[in-house]
Amino acid sequence: MHGMLAIVLIILMPFISYAQVPLSASNNRDLNFGTVVRPTGGQTKIVVKKNSTLGPGTTATMISTQDVASGKVVVSGSTIDAVSISIQECASNGSAGFRLKKFKAKYQNISFTDSKSALPPPGNSGRLKYGATLAIRPGAQVGEINLCYDIMVSYD
Repeated sequence: MHGMLAIVLIILMPFISYAQVPLSASNNRDLNFGTVVRPTGGQTKIVVKKNSTLGPGTTATMISTQDVASGKVVVSGSTIDAVSISIQECASNGSAGFRLKKFKAKYQNISFTDSKSALPPPGNSGRLKYGATLAIRPGAQVGEINLCYDIMVSYD
């Protein structure tokens, strides 16, 4: 009689579980377009670059550029989970005679316009710098204006 040998192979799959680290974003510097003369004719534009300078395409008559600044946000969270970032204008700007568009941003040395996904994990100090184009219509509100825009940061 031949003996039977049964081989039982047990594969142990490791179970790895982790809690996702909360994602946070802290505003370090507001986007500032400086002081400008309200247009009397057609629409004018102010372009603020990521490095806090005025960019090509600026057609507005500037009274002062001393306060011109790009925005800066520090993102912190996971060291392994990729993130998505989106910057968009609030609808309320239009009723005041303004339009924010073309948010040019740089995060962890990756440049993008308006939004990007699959960005590197922030760890303790993911830095986001951004500029934008501000269009000003004739008849726009005068005085110090607080424009509205949203920055959304989420895990992919």
